[in-house]
Amino acid sequence: MSTEPLLSVVIPVHNGAETIGQQLDAVLSSSEPVFEVVVVDNCSTDDTSEVVTSRSSVDARVRLIVAADKKGEAFARNVGVRAARAALVAFCDADDVVSSGWVEAMWRGLGEHEYVTGPVYVDRLNPTWLAGMRGRALFSGIPRTVGGIEFAHGCNFGVRRDVAIGLGFDESVRIGADIDFAIRAHRAGVVLGWAPGAVVSYRFRSSACERWRQAVSYGRAADHLHRLVGSDWRLRHRCRAQVRRLGWLIRSVPRLIRRDVRAQWWWTLALTVGEVRGGER
Repeated sequence: MSTEPLLSVVIPVHNGAETIGQQLDAVLSSSEPVFEVVVVDNCSTDDTSEVVTSRSSVDARVRLIVAADKKGEAFARNVGVRAARAALVAFCDADDVVSSGWVEAMWRGLGEHEYVTGPVYVDRLNPTWLAGMRGRALFSGIPRTVGGIEFAHGCNFGVRRDVAIGLGFDESVRIGADIDFAIRAHRAGVVLGWAPGAVVSYRFRSSACERWRQAVSYGRAADHLHRLVGSDWRLRHRCRAQVRRLGWLIRSVPRLIRRDVRAQWWWTLALTVGEVRGGER
């Protein structure tokens, strides 16, 4: 690429051969601004590298970086930030699909904010019975984590490169590194902005077992996030949330004949199990 990019799109990936081609096609459909795509292959054992290499051979905007020293999304993101050539960096995931205006919206958003996110849609890539599994409020605007701190979903955010390098992604955090980053950014006075045109269609895990493991992992991460915020009400907050979830689980039993209710029921149960395990740890 002869012209220096104005935006670097970083895509961390582990075994994403089946979906990353669709994501790359979506990202590369943008023509403005001048941008590059940095795909960070984190210990893939499938044909991910071949898929990305085939795209890079016909589109010079794509670069493949191998990050095999350590497993983890945070490590892959750090590698991608260091490899980025632009002062502005946007992140998306290999198994989702960005909108046609996502690249430009991220670039414009980062012209106004140090840190920015956009809408996440769940209906395009998921069957109807699965789309509402995690509720709608989490995806309808800027979500909030413990302590009311706003955060960006890892599948859809941008940050100025100097901020990303200064804060870094905590490689000891296996799940929830995006929220961990947001909490530390908040502490540093970095305000999260909203880019309504930066839309990402999010894909839920297709397997019930994969969804269960993911939810348990999210639940286990809650204790770390509470500790990071430093809330002295951590235990009370967690107990109240678990009581609410258990009440919903019990009340929903008669409706488990419905497939959509079953999907949400198992996700909620897995979150609760993960939180209990995380608290015990």
